[in-house]
Amino acid sequence: MAFPFFGKKETRVVAKPPVTPVARAVPAAEPQTPPAATAEAPPPSEFPDDYDLASLDFTTSGEGGLIVGNAHLQLTETSRSLDPAAEQAAMGFANGHDADALKVLQAAVRADPKAPELLWRMLFDLCQFLGQREAFESHGVDYAVAFEKSPPSWNSPDAASGVQANAPLISLSGVLSQASAASIEQLRRLSERAREMRIDVNRLKDADAAGGALLVDAIADFKRRKLPFFLVNAPVLVGLLEKKIQPGQPQQESLWLLLLEAYQQLGRHDAFEDLALNYAVTFEKSPPAWEDKAVVTREAAPPASARPPANALCGDVLGASADAFAGLTALAAESDTIDVDCSALRRMDFVSAGTLLNLIVKWQTSGKQLRFTDLNALVEGLFIVLGIDQIVTLQRSKKA
Repeated sequence: MAFPFFGKKETRVVAKPPVTPVARAVPAAEPQTPPAATAEAPPPSEFPDDYDLASLDFTTSGEGGLIVGNAHLQLTETSRSLDPAAEQAAMGFANGHDADALKVLQAAVRADPKAPELLWRMLFDLCQFLGQREAFESHGVDYAVAFEKSPPSWNSPDAASGVQANAPLISLSGVLSQASAASIEQLRRLSERAREMRIDVNRLKDADAAGGALLVDAIADFKRRKLPFFLVNAPVLVGLLEKKIQPGQPQQESLWLLLLEAYQQLGRHDAFEDLALNYAVTFEKSPPAWEDKAVVTREAAPPASARPPANALCGDVLGASADAFAGLTALAAESDTIDVDCSALRRMDFVSAGTLLNLIVKWQTSGKQLRFTDLNALVEGLFIVLGIDQIVTLQRSKKA
């Protein structure tokens, strides 16, 4: 089947001849040309000037392998398959359907207590993420009976951090615009069962009125449901928005409201009141009121030492553009070997994984070697679905 996430308009099956199992990216065959018109093929480590990574076609073959191809490149995966239940759960969790993913995994281990190890690890990781300790322990007993060895241990959250065990951390990157609709929708879906939400704005480069409205509406929904939420690295958002606000010009109202929310969370009362007055005059309507209980973050941004290193992926990576992987891109320009730390990565959706795969293929053709370390089983399952495991090294979580 062809995955529709990349703009394909029809489902098709790609047939391919039997091949020896490989795990590499290879140039697609060039059309034959007459001897008199022979031309030198470009080096395999370089992309043509007109190469568009967004044009990659993600297609599964009838043999269960994944083909990622266009006019210039074909990547074939044939050496590893995933249990159907594990594949369904990986895709479900990636796209925010946690409850459905849990039902699939639980049904699979009930039907076959000796189900593949990865499927069991996915079940334990999902129970951990959802904070379902009783279910985790119950499945642990079943696992011990089936395999005659100790199950994984429950990892209690750090009480000193003040963060709920199942609090998603959503990273927004690039430009907050209408194109961010899928990410915001995913954020709202994840919030349905969360006890608090964290939205990291550190990698935002810009914002427009449409994108601001999407985030403002999501925040309003959180408030209606009395769901605590945190704008992580809010000073970054403030710096972006302050440059776009023009008192006296009734434009981009959503950005005014978003800036007021950022001031509120940072506890900047004077800045909030000044902006609220300008809002009332500019838009001729009452501004939001100051709420002391909404002050939830510190004034200063986290010190550089507390921020994730360039080689780390963190939280829930949703609807990501290439900007979300800018740190890895910078490392790829400097080094031939890249170790990607996934210890703080909880979830990656299908679109983001596709974006990452595009980048990996590009880096691979330039001779780069990548290893993803401390990866949870649910993200590992998604990477196997996409065939990423065939072109990089995946190292399971140390907690498994």
